[in-house]
Amino acid sequence: KKIFTDFSEAIKTRRNKNLTSETTFIGVKSANIKDVKEINNFYNVTVDFISELITCTKNNENKIISGDPNKIKIVTDTWKFSKDKRNNNPNWLLIET
Repeated sequence: KKIFTDFSEAIKTRRNKNLTSETTFIGVKSANIKDVKEINNFYNVTVDFISELITCTKNNENKIISGDPNKIKIVTDTWKFSKDKRNNNPNWLLIET
């Protein structure tokens, strides 16, 4: 729920400022499992991702105010996933970024 709220607030702030965020996902360079825990009937897995992105933010006149639409940048993110080990559904839930 917190992840959803954080993303929603960021989108709302950009909209109120008449800003547009553009992101092009190039790909994942690596994904490494950092930690695995079993708590009660849940698996919690923490993964470090290194990816390549192109990002920029534009104002309402389409002028770039941050980022570079021609430059690939390396981004490191840590995501935590959870799964009920009793459930046969193969999907994992993203619980933290």
